[in-house]
Amino acid sequence: REKFRKFTFGKHFFATVQECCKNRSDLAEKLLRAIIETIDEQKLQDTHWLRTGKGGNEPQRKRGPDAAWRRDIDNEYHLHYWESEKGSVEFANMVTHNDFSITE
Repeated sequence: REKFRKFTFGKHFFATVQECCKNRSDLAEKLLRAIIETIDEQKLQDTHWLRTGKGGNEPQRKRGPDAAWRRDIDNEYHLHYWESEKGSVEFANMVTHNDFSITE
């Protein structure tokens, strides 16, 4: 645990996981892998800013000093999370490919 960055789960995280996983039993293992890769800062090529709009030049979404990120779980699902300036992570949502929302 000391090796990893500090992390928390947002208030709606587990509800979004339940919704996404109800028809896909293989997603739990993929989600766990994505969480571990995030807190251990692995496979950063699978992450990118969660932007304020759909355009490639849109700025990164912010919540005060926290920055919104999106990590691939697979081709259909993504993990959205907040990263603080100090490096801790708050996992906010698990979403489908075309969903760019994140719980504030």
